[in-house]
Amino acid sequence: MKKKGFTLIELILVLAILGILLAIASPTLPIKTIRYDDCAESFYFKMLELRELTYRTNCRYEIRFGPEQAVTLEETGVIWRGFSTATVYKQNDADNYPKMRAYESISFPEHFYLRHASASTNRKIRFDPNLTLGEACTLIFFDDSGSYQRKLTVDVWTNRIYLYKKEG
Repeated sequence: MKKKGFTLIELILVLAILGILLAIASPTLPIKTIRYDDCAESFYFKMLELRELTYRTNCRYEIRFGPEQAVTLEETGVIWRGFSTATVYKQNDADNYPKMRAYESISFPEHFYLRHASASTNRKIRFDPNLTLGEACTLIFFDDSGSYQRKLTVDVWTNRIYLYKKEG
């Protein structure tokens, strides 16, 4: 008596071979880009949170950027100045002697920087209950290879913060 069909071992071997071929053929996920996107988005949401806190509290917030360092982009050789850390400062107006105190420190992933591309030499962003945002500026997130860039714009006139996902 002759049996028709495939054995279980034959089916497993065929599926294993197909799995290997699909793994080779499909593109790999850009894990680094995903991690950078998460960092840029979390910084963007942190800025929105600070802007909203100024509406609801007696506090002023300020983001100051860490020590500036020269970064040479690998592919183009262009030298940019960037920051790898940002510190959030808080001033409570309800205190007897209000002064800015360090509230939170934000570190960016390795080989990931933030560039303050504003025309002014002021290296901070102020969130004021009256003015809401201190001054307009553009922040550029980039990596040292130059392959990743995201732009974050602070618009004082509309009191909005924009994160542009795709750059040039």
